[in-house]
Amino acid sequence: MSNNEFDGCDGALWYVEVTQEDNEIRHEVDSTIYNYQDKQIEPDELGFKYHILTYKEDRTEAEVIRAYIGDVAFFINNHARAGYNGLMVKNNSIPKKTVKEMFKKILTNWQFSDKMIRDVIKQV
Repeated sequence: MSNNEFDGCDGALWYVEVTQEDNEIRHEVDSTIYNYQDKQIEPDELGFKYHILTYKEDRTEAEVIRAYIGDVAFFINNHARAGYNGLMVKNNSIPKKTVKEMFKKILTNWQFSDKMIRDVIKQV
């Protein structure tokens, strides 16, 4: 991933794909970057804050955090190396209700339990 792709991004979705060939196991990160042209957000004194959903493929862990992220590419690569998939959306780029719906849809598609989904969505 090139850092230039992530400069000023309004959102990102990433997934860790694990492949095994012969005796080698590879972890590759597939990511999609979102930029909303119709809404320009100015950073505050600390930069840009994001709503972030991270989850493990085995459906044992999912959490939501809000954090200032200075280097989105580094953040994604770091979490991917730890086995986390995720979705992040820049604060105020879309309504919070839409962020909750997006997070809920991701967790539902990954077949997380209804209880875990409710608990996670409450954190947005």
